[in-house]
Amino acid sequence: MTHSSPLFSICVPQYERTDHFIAALGTFAAQRFRDFEVVVSDGGSGDGGIDRVRRELERLGLRHVFSVSPERLRYDANLRRAIAMSSGRWCLLMGNDDGLADPDALGAIAHALERHAPVSTAITNYREVDSGTLYRRASTTGIVDAGVDGAVRHYRSFAFVSGLVLDGPGARALDSTVVDGSEMYQMYLAAALLSAGGRHLHVDRVCVDKDLVVPGLEVDSFRAHARADADAFVARPLPLVHLARTVLAGIRRGAGEEAAQCVAFRVAAQLYFFTFPFWSVEWRRVLPPGHVRRLYARLAPRSVLEGLGIDGARASFLAAAHSFTGFIGTRIPVPWFDAVTPWLYALAKRSR
Repeated sequence: MTHSSPLFSICVPQYERTDHFIAALGTFAAQRFRDFEVVVSDGGSGDGGIDRVRRELERLGLRHVFSVSPERLRYDANLRRAIAMSSGRWCLLMGNDDGLADPDALGAIAHALERHAPVSTAITNYREVDSGTLYRRASTTGIVDAGVDGAVRHYRSFAFVSGLVLDGPGARALDSTVVDGSEMYQMYLAAALLSAGGRHLHVDRVCVDKDLVVPGLEVDSFRAHARADADAFVARPLPLVHLARTVLAGIRRGAGEEAAQCVAFRVAAQLYFFTFPFWSVEWRRVLPPGHVRRLYARLAPRSVLEGLGIDGARASFLAAAHSFTGFIGTRIPVPWFDAVTPWLYALAKRSR
């Protein structure tokens, strides 16, 4: 059956990394399921790759929407622009250096969405290409949650954008600049869709290859920036500060202010017990200890909780959590952390 609009819009906020994105396009073109378009918002790339991307889209015969911003766009605005240009029933979000894992990946997602309808958000599993590490965000295939509680329990799963599926019309209707600077626009959208009563689907299948490898090229990552200039890296804006406000903005959009106030503490607590300690160890891989401590200090409750209405005993508890988990995260030997990571990952999933 032919549709005027495709079932999927593969939405990519593109900025430089042209060789990696061309490799990703090859994985899209290899899909046996063909009812999709590729929607690319280029946020003003300066690496000379814009024409190369355009030619590759044409060469591969991919149905596509491609637009270049006349000004530099940061991640949130770039992703929002890609979604706004889409027309699919579903928006499959992909980073520009990630690909679909095999030719049947998109078809498997389509089958799961149809079988478990209605669905508002969905996630798949992914693997890192270089290390071969598998990340099972989903341990079963089926509806696992819904509503505001679903948004609170699963928002951390939306941090990695690739393989996240959103209801297309719903995501386009939620267009907003309210969380610009968070670098987590997808988290805002997913929280809003679920909080409005939507259902969340897990697809227990590796559908995404993370960090495609192009011989001779290194992705422009946070680790590369940190190694190049530690002082400049620490002085940059820290999007993690905005995570709780981002999630609660989505919940507020979907279910109202009262609902957001009721779950604010639960949202913030997860950050201090799981997300922030993880990042303190990641920073230690590439930064001197003093720089790591400076970054973690910026995650203090006075910054993270600003405007959330969390005070009194709950604010004091989170301040203590910040001190305790910061002490552990900045001192635990990194090999120890790596050894217990699978256990911690399982604990984090059980603690939703």
